[in-house]
Amino acid sequence: MIDICINSAPIIIIANCRSGSTALAFHLANKYGLKCFIEPFDNHNVLSFPQHKKDFINFILSKRKDFVLKFMAGQITEFNCYEQMAKSSYFKIKLNRRNKVEQILSLYVADKREKYAKLKTETKQVYSIPIDLKHLVYVSSGILRNDFLLNNLPFTYNLDLIYEDLGFIKDTDHTFSDLPDNAEEIKEEIKKILNLQWDSIERSYLRFKSS
Repeated sequence: MIDICINSAPIIIIANCRSGSTALAFHLANKYGLKCFIEPFDNHNVLSFPQHKKDFINFILSKRKDFVLKFMAGQITEFNCYEQMAKSSYFKIKLNRRNKVEQILSLYVADKREKYAKLKTETKQVYSIPIDLKHLVYVSSGILRNDFLLNNLPFTYNLDLIYEDLGFIKDTDHTFSDLPDNAEEIKEEIKKILNLQWDSIERSYLRFKSS
């Protein structure tokens, strides 16, 4: 992988889904001897306090700076301290993925399997995933929404990284997830969804209206 040099901590990784952000966070934590926090606030239930969220809150309240925090751009709300941290002088990394079809496929498969990471100790899995167009559109919209936020939020980043340029991330227990046997079929449906941009929707509507 490329050599990523950090000159201060804490480290904040603001990412899009399926961009290698978890593996990168653990890699940097191991490299620099830091505590690693992965999406402590997911916004699904702001009143629940699982252990990883309590650990993060206690760490922040203690004023310690020796940590790596990773979260998604779309998780920034007033329910958490992410915006405050992103506006601070912390070392900030922006992380996205160039290939949107592969990115959407990865999130779709992870959602359907309810499995978001693979460890190096796990064996290869052979499987297929049914094509659920409604969920594919939902996943595509989420990825594109994070794209918009990453490109438009008024934060200054120390590093702007792309998943495809990182190479295999070392010093982590994570590895690439197994793709389903019908991955190419799913990718064809994703390509059709990504073609549904405003100008094509507008033309289709005007044709429909005049018929």
